[in-house]
Amino acid sequence: MTGYVPPQAVADAAAWALCVRAASPPSRRGMGAVGLRRAHDLAARREISVRVLRRMVSFFDRHRTDKGGSSWSSHGRGWQAWNGWGGDPGERWARAVLERLEGA
Repeated sequence: MTGYVPPQAVADAAAWALCVRAASPPSRRGMGAVGLRRAHDLAARREISVRVLRRMVSFFDRHRTDKGGSSWSSHGRGWQAWNGWGGDPGERWARAVLERLEGA
């Protein structure tokens, strides 16, 4: 297998983030080019490589503090980015796949 298909919960989080972003004014839109590409891939349940899974874990490690941001509850930019990368289900999935691979 060359990639790993995101679970539906991961796809749903990414799709929700894309919808919220699309409905937000430009000044409140989260995600840059890489985040948008990731959100679209996850929402479409395209196969994700091990390299991308590692990038996902790295993103979640760097952006965990965004969950405490003032705009989190109003689905601000940090919320959009976190969920664009698959949200909490994406973090759990990416870590679990990498743990299985590294333990094998």
